[in-house]
Amino acid sequence: MAGGGSSQSRGRKPFKDVFDDLQIGLGDHARVISTVGASTCARSSSPLEGPRTLENTLSHSIKRNGFPCWTTLQWNSSQPTSQLTFSLEMNENTRSYKPGQAIPSKEFLEAVALIEELKDILPGDNINQSGLESIYTSFMHQTMCEFVFGSNMIEGAGLDLNTTICLCNEVFNGQIVDAACVDSHHKFYNEMLLFLQRHRNIEKVSPSETLKLLREVIQHAQALKHITDATLLRNEPLTENLILETHRILCASIPRTGRTHEDYAGKYRTEWVYAGTTQFPDPKNIPALMAKFVEVFNQDVKSSESSGKLDPFFLAADACQDLVTIHPFADGNGRMCRLLMNMYLIKYAGIIVNLGEQEQDRGEYMTIAARAGDGDTEEEARGELARMVLERGANTLRRLKTRLSAVQLEKLEVKQVE
Repeated sequence: MAGGGSSQSRGRKPFKDVFDDLQIGLGDHARVISTVGASTCARSSSPLEGPRTLENTLSHSIKRNGFPCWTTLQWNSSQPTSQLTFSLEMNENTRSYKPGQAIPSKEFLEAVALIEELKDILPGDNINQSGLESIYTSFMHQTMCEFVFGSNMIEGAGLDLNTTICLCNEVFNGQIVDAACVDSHHKFYNEMLLFLQRHRNIEKVSPSETLKLLREVIQHAQALKHITDATLLRNEPLTENLILETHRILCASIPRTGRTHEDYAGKYRTEWVYAGTTQFPDPKNIPALMAKFVEVFNQDVKSSESSGKLDPFFLAADACQDLVTIHPFADGNGRMCRLLMNMYLIKYAGIIVNLGEQEQDRGEYMTIAARAGDGDTEEEARGELARMVLERGANTLRRLKTRLSAVQLEKLEVKQVE
């Protein structure tokens, strides 16, 4: 993001000169432009091979694979990708619900009907004729910005929605954002401080704390873009390497108390971790647990591919809960489990689900997460999370259909007038 002139001329040192390690950690496909000694902050498009922006990725996928991206995963490099047809069937496992909530079986049938309608509205190779491709990619871009905000808010991380959207737009548009360029002269700086005062009870924010909060947004957006590219462009199956690399991007340049990001980003934890009274697995068992987690999840996906039967909402929720129950990392576990959840929702349902944008949603999600860590209520919590993902997913599909239908109606009216 461009700066407003030399930092030195404003009588204060730029953050780059105050702190040693200020570069934003990115995926292997990107590079950082140094701002040392520059009067303005540089930014650059990442040199991707192929689509560079998030919307390019979504556009490329929908043109090639249609909606949703029902293609075989690349289980090995020599296997050709083929188109798949699924019969969406609700998993027999319980989806808990409370009075006043939609019955899961009815909600699932509505979600299936919406996906089928959207498949006809967004017809892959012929999508250019409909003119709806940009509406879909724009909708997803907006939803992903809101996801980064909501997922951060669940953890008490990141910044306000407007600032988050501003930063995510830069990342998703293929630009490299340097947190060190955001100072008191930036257009959203005062809004950011007001958010911290009102919602975090922080009256005076230090430069190092400001940088940390900015990075929590920037890195989250980078991690989401990385895992989306892996899923939609490369059809990658779930691997430990993909999980570790996504976590490395998510936590890059974000220190923990008394530790640098190099100590934990992209690495399984070597310490005991707790959440309230919940004690997560012994760190020495993490590698074996993660290997088993990946194996079982991929078996489920392969089974769905071979049988042609799929419940994308339960698959996503199940993976989310399994990962957070293992708690493989020293930090960032909640955000990682929600990234993983959406990695397969975007492939098999064509959308992503935001569980934390509204305060009520955050409270419900955190209650479920707490119950998931208790052996006595873990299975019940699994059903509650599956219901929540289905409910939010169906709502997102409704909003997408409404957006596309409005454009279709507008085009029809224009055509009639002509």
